[in-house]
Amino acid sequence: REIMEIDCHLLGLNIAAEQHHAVLAHWESRNNKLYKSNKDSQRRRSSAGSQVDEDDDE
Repeated sequence: REIMEIDCHLLGLNIAAEQHHAVLAHWESRNNKLYKSNKDSQRRRSSAGSQVDEDDDE
């Protein structure tokens, strides 16, 4: 009986760990996309600015 209780407790801990992992994975994927899109928009601005500078030289 004691082994069954320990097994049940470990199963509960495993389920909680999987839930935490899912939450963290979702948070990381969402924030990584936000960071990448912000980084890409900054690159677009800097490349657009350099194209304007090149047009002014002509």
